[in-house]
Amino acid sequence: MLVRERAEKPEIYLESAACDLVASHTGIVRRVSVLNGKALVQPGSAVREGETLVSGAPENLMGRPRPVRARGEVWADTWYEVSAVCPLPETQKAEGGRRRERFALVIGENRINFYGKSRKMLDGYDKIVHEYSLGIKGLFALPVTLVRETVIAHPAREPSPFDPSGAEARLEAYLRERVSGEIVRRSFSAVEKDGAIYVTLRAQCFENIAKEAEASPP
Repeated sequence: MLVRERAEKPEIYLESAACDLVASHTGIVRRVSVLNGKALVQPGSAVREGETLVSGAPENLMGRPRPVRARGEVWADTWYEVSAVCPLPETQKAEGGRRRERFALVIGENRINFYGKSRKMLDGYDKIVHEYSLGIKGLFALPVTLVRETVIAHPAREPSPFDPSGAEARLEAYLRERVSGEIVRRSFSAVEKDGAIYVTLRAQCFENIAKEAEASPP
């Protein structure tokens, strides 16, 4: 049996349908290549997001607009800033802590502890409670309960240090998914503030910013 990957269907559109090319991002134009339509910008032009780059309504020989589907590429220098907030690493409990048991007796509403007076649990400790009612099963039960508490002390484990390279890689991957070109240069910063770490990636890119949009009325 021969297995082949399914070919993607080509995009179908009407060549006569009017369409402009607009800027997908703010930037400075470096290269313009127009296959259909009329270029409204040239190298060195500063453009804003949403601005029309190539018009889909060029004039014919009679000076009248002729609606076409604008096609081409407009390459520009663009700049991005991507930020994220990372929580500070927390101290965790390590496994294999020291265990000890303690007992208490509950008679009615009164409790008798067979250990120190304090019942306060400190951070880093786990407590497992077992209760046993006294009496004869099926005959009678006494208003007395034996309580067995197992206390497990977990030694603190220092948190792993914050990894700035990992945060930088995730921000870069996020940016690459949104850039129609390449990252020319970048800078990364990490600042600890208010119990968190603020990371920022700034990048200059070179990309094709032309995207299709409904043609503007003539």
